[in-house]
Amino acid sequence: MTFSPRYRALVYASLLASFLVVVWGGIVRVTGSGLGCPDWPLCHGQFLPSLDPATRIEWTHRFLAIVGGLTVASLVLWSLMVYRADRRVLALAIAVAVLYPLQAVLGAITVVLELPPEWVTVHLANAELLLAALTILAVGVRWPASLPARASGWPWLAIAAVVGTFVLLVSGAYVRGADATAACPGWPLCGAIATEGAPAIAMLHRYIAAIVG
Repeated sequence: MTFSPRYRALVYASLLASFLVVVWGGIVRVTGSGLGCPDWPLCHGQFLPSLDPATRIEWTHRFLAIVGGLTVASLVLWSLMVYRADRRVLALAIAVAVLYPLQAVLGAITVVLELPPEWVTVHLANAELLLAALTILAVGVRWPASLPARASGWPWLAIAAVVGTFVLLVSGAYVRGADATAACPGWPLCGAIATEGAPAIAMLHRYIAAIVG
């Protein structure tokens, strides 16, 4: 199937917008600005609150999410109206249509519950899935032949690598969310056998890295 240049541009714009949302979410996390807007969907009860540093960072994250949402919504509508005959495009468009609003819901839950590490991790995991779907779609519209109807070769190996990398990223996010990054100052082991608490969380991430690597 041939895709119009404007459609391809919209796919790329949606991927870039979603990527920026995820990157800015990382900035929110690193700067400790997750509660810069303690309520949702407003910020301190206002659409444009007083912009102290933490509030400004979190509010910018939400603004980027709104812009990205409009871009993604346009992409989904165009995909369903014009390219729904392509089952691969249809499946990816449906996935994006589910994952993006779910991302907003997870973000709201994370803020309302005051950033528990479990919900922060789920929020990031969903963002990674969204980026994956948009990336596959972007590659597919740029090189249509790169989306074969059936897998060939050793698909299980590629699937295992993708799943392993995803689990590694998510577990790393949980280590950060649980404040376990410095729980094991040694390497590659953690002194005594870590069976509970922050050291166990940090070591589990290392085990996953060893398996995936």
